[in-house]
Amino acid sequence: MKQESLLRIRRLFAAGLCAVCLTAANGVCADTEYRELKLGTEHNDVADLQERLTELGYYNGRISGHYGELTRDAVLEFQEDNGLEADGIAGAVTQELLFEGTLSGADAFTGTFNRVLKEGSKGADVLALQQRLQAMGYYGGSITGNFGSITAQAVMDFQDDNGLSSDGVVGKRTLALLNSTASSGSSSGSSDATSASSLLREGSEGDAVLALQQKLKDLGYYGGTLSGHFGMLTAQAVMDFQKDHGLSSDGVVGDKTLAALNGTSSSGSSSSGSSSSGSSSSGSTTATSSLLREGSEGDAVLQVQQKLKDLGYYSGALSGHFGMLTAQAVMDFQKDHGLSSDGVVGDKTLAALNGTSSSGGSSSGSSSSSGSSSGSSSSGSSSSSSTTSPTAARAAQVQHVNWYSMRNKYPNNTVMTVYDFSTGYSWNMTVMSKDKHCDAEPVTADDTNNLYKAFLGLSKWAIKPVWVSFPDGSTYIAATYSVAHDTQHNTQNNFDGHVCIHFPLDMDEAKEIGDWATSMQEAILEGWEETQKLAGKL
Repeated sequence: MKQESLLRIRRLFAAGLCAVCLTAANGVCADTEYRELKLGTEHNDVADLQERLTELGYYNGRISGHYGELTRDAVLEFQEDNGLEADGIAGAVTQELLFEGTLSGADAFTGTFNRVLKEGSKGADVLALQQRLQAMGYYGGSITGNFGSITAQAVMDFQDDNGLSSDGVVGKRTLALLNSTASSGSSSGSSDATSASSLLREGSEGDAVLALQQKLKDLGYYGGTLSGHFGMLTAQAVMDFQKDHGLSSDGVVGDKTLAALNGTSSSGSSSSGSSSSGSSSSGSTTATSSLLREGSEGDAVLQVQQKLKDLGYYSGALSGHFGMLTAQAVMDFQKDHGLSSDGVVGDKTLAALNGTSSSGGSSSGSSSSSGSSSGSSSSGSSSSSSTTSPTAARAAQVQHVNWYSMRNKYPNNTVMTVYDFSTGYSWNMTVMSKDKHCDAEPVTADDTNNLYKAFLGLSKWAIKPVWVSFPDGSTYIAATYSVAHDTQHNTQNNFDGHVCIHFPLDMDEAKEIGDWATSMQEAILEGWEETQKLAGKL
């Protein structure tokens, strides 16, 4: 196949012979380098046209220079896909769009289709496409205006979710659906989640799903786009709601789940009257009678996180999961209030939290607050001002090591533990292959569930910095995401594919790989800075 530079030389030569401006039927002005090509034409320009149509996937015939029926049909299809007059004649307007990717006077990506977008496309319309896909939760890369593999994957995911041919090419149908799907999700104001008489599950579409998402969002379970499409985040939100309300946690909305949703107000009180999801302004955090520590889950943890956030101690996700950041926030609070700095929320810590306003004053004014116990061992100002907290000690063990220098230490099938230090969730992954990054799959369905929980409420291709620990005891800073794609080896983990885990590279090395690798390295750098802060080194 000839190089595009050769095509341009031919066209410049033709333009030099006759620099006359011809007006096309729709008023677009084109140089005479674009001669009219139609059925029966024999010319080198026809060969160029056939090559370009082949590159775009419209033509699969011989590059002959003869404009036959196959060439005409390919031109017709291209014109139909791009909103041009479909006459099968390659005039100036059709060729300008084919070879230059532009239409004079056409607005980019505003609902009027102007060209096919696919890998290799560049420009303002690609930029707008990436922004649209990002807003809908499909794209997590940089907004570059360059249609690369990450953009193609995001388009394929969108197409797959919406019943289109999953080819990664934005044609007329894909664009129309992108333009119609974007921001339909205004709340109807109804308290009912949906009145659907059929089951709602992954793959369901429509107003009933939109109402479901709105209800789950009002209740604090769903943080995704109000799209009307029942995807992974919606399923996870449903499972969490079901779990909290004593229902079978299958992610499917049937009659029982629907009744529970419609009987639960956004203040968190269900018809059975259980949990009190206290507002952030309330002085009380929880009335739990048991200790809260790393690994604890539920509303009581959520309320402690909210209280610690209000007081300026906690900056992580309000996840209801007691992870390392929650423990560190508790230790910092305990230290400031003269309590034993162990990161465990017992009666004394709870009383101090409940008696402390967001201005920082303790009701007791000193160390112990409420305890009827002897007050000696747990009050202690002897605490950890001179010792390293467990969180800091753990963060201090994390290494920033170039991937190429350490990847051969860990063969395929090595099981590693991924720890999301922003939420406290961890999951085990099996190394499947290694090249410029590591391909890995969750070991069990529980690992998959924790992976999804860590990313709940984030856009589909969101990237997170994480810590990855290997069997030799080494822990490294890395970055990953939650979208299953491509090859799958483990069929027992409820994860249909694998994810990529990226470890540190020089930014120049990442740029040579592409935008996705660069985005991963940016996340790693941010995660490394946070890790250094947790370790007390910044």
